[in-house]
Amino acid sequence: MSKKLYIFIDESGDPNFYAKGKRPLWTEPTFEPVLMLGMVVIEDRRAMMQKIKDFQKKILNDPLFNTIHSVCKPNWFLHASKDHSDVRLKFIEFLREQDDIKFYVVIGRKIPEIFHSKHNNNAAEFYFDMLNKLLGRIDYEDNTEYLLFLSERKVILLKGL
Repeated sequence: MSKKLYIFIDESGDPNFYAKGKRPLWTEPTFEPVLMLGMVVIEDRRAMMQKIKDFQKKILNDPLFNTIHSVCKPNWFLHASKDHSDVRLKFIEFLREQDDIKFYVVIGRKIPEIFHSKHNNNAAEFYFDMLNKLLGRIDYEDNTEYLLFLSERKVILLKGL
């Protein structure tokens, strides 16, 4: 293999349609009607990590942001769901400036009738159907090794796709 590409995938939302006891979640006011999977593809993960650390230092040194409760906590690090909306916006702006990164996203509407008929009432089937659609967006190249990092899951090595 002559080239490595790193694929990082994370989700926003929850693939579940049912709570314990098979109670339908879509009848609850807190039901999340969509699941979104986002994917970042990079070639030089060490360089990107350094850029992110530098961005984080800028935030910590900026009086506009370093007084925000979550930012001024010891050992603060970027985490989308826990960051202040202004910090998230700055990070999105930072990512948009990067030329050496590709973004992909799929959004799945959580429709119970489709979940029953297509995914057999199985949240994992729904999740992996979306994951399959997301990974299908990549233009795979010969002689490339793909390292896939799923949020809170194992690393998967894809060769020769």
